Amino acid sequence: MILAVVLFILYARAPKAPDADVIEEQADQNQANVNTQQTQIPRVIVPAPTSTVPQTPEEVYMKQLAKMFVERFLSYSNQSGDQHLEDVLTFVTPKMKAWVLNQAVEQKQVYEGMTTSVLSTHVLEKTGDKAKIEIGAQQIVTREKENGGIETLTEQKTGSVDLVKVGGEWKVDGVWWDE
Repeated sequence: MILAVVLFILYARAPKAPDADVIEEQADQNQANVNTQQTQIPRVIVPAPTSTVPQTPEEVYMKQLAKMFVERFLSYSNQSGDQHLEDVLTFVTPKMKAWVLNQAVEQKQVYEGMTTSVLSTHVLEKTGDKAKIEIGAQQIVTREKENGGIETLTEQKTGSVDLVKVGGEWKVDGVWWDE
């Protein structure tokens, strides 16, 4: 009997579960709050991506070849033993090879180097076995000053790379900077 009285007292003091109607009303109110909060968020309009002209695998290859040549040929230091020249010989025509090998950098004790990054490429023209690739590049020239400090110069350039097919394979036949 005592147990029944204790259970009755505990049951009478226990908080009552809300009715189903109250739960639905609270859920509706919460949803209204969420909807209100969502409408207060500013809308950002993202422009649709611009369409690009489809490229053939050959055009992609030509642009990659021009990029690899320019970045390797025009990234060097005066203490690397002209490794940059050896690195590009497989990319060039026999005529261009003779020119490349004459571009040796004077080796010095005071450091001087250049890093070239091609930022953009575009096929300007392609007719038969010849093509011209437009390039946009950034060059960072680093020099050690006589007093031990370091000087850095960054420059943006545009130019073009001439390609020709030799034995069915594209090769670099010239490189030109715009004025």
